[in-house]
Amino acid sequence: MSVNKSSISKETTYAGIGEYWDSHELPDSVFESDDIEVEIDLAPDKHYFLIDEKLTEEISQIAASDGVNRTALLNQWIREKVAERRAP
Repeated sequence: MSVNKSSISKETTYAGIGEYWDSHELPDSVFESDDIEVEIDLAPDKHYFLIDEKLTEEISQIAASDGVNRTALLNQWIREKVAERRAP
């Protein structure tokens, strides 16, 4: 930090910047800006499937005995099954 300066306070140390902001407030102009348009994709990366309760219990037991969580186990099994289906 000794070479660079804070753009507003012109201080060259963290202590100096701290002291500056202890006695100053941000100008209102910092909070004023032109409106911008933002597009956000809220679609989740995950998909949920319903699994029979009895099957869920069995999956939970297998996962616990293998020392992995259910999601990891299911994803592994599904990847393997998909790979089998892709194979000629």
